[in-house]
Amino acid sequence: MERAISINGGPEHNVRATRGRDSARIWIDGLGHVASLTKLGDLWEVRLDEQSAPIHVYAAGDSVTKGQSLVIIESMKMQTELFASRDGVVDRVTYRVGESFERNSPLVMLKPSAAEV
Repeated sequence: MERAISINGGPEHNVRATRGRDSARIWIDGLGHVASLTKLGDLWEVRLDEQSAPIHVYAAGDSVTKGQSLVIIESMKMQTELFASRDGVVDRVTYRVGESFERNSPLVMLKPSAAEV
């Protein structure tokens, strides 16, 4: 689900959410968090996980540094974090958040930064 929302007449924000059984990832203007979900009658309570760091969604042209988190893969309730092997610039992101991919598929393509060329 992706929507543009405004709170109390303020500026619009892009909001996207993906839901699992008892958790969700919520992105607001490209920055996301993990949230826990609890069923309360006909409603769901959503609580941001205070222990999780914000999740940045990268786009072509974004600069990254060696060791920076690039991707978090979630499979069977396990998370694996992948880090940049070098400084560079995101050339392209090959999958959208929530899409499935095959083993050994490139997820984020980096090119050298302008300083390295």
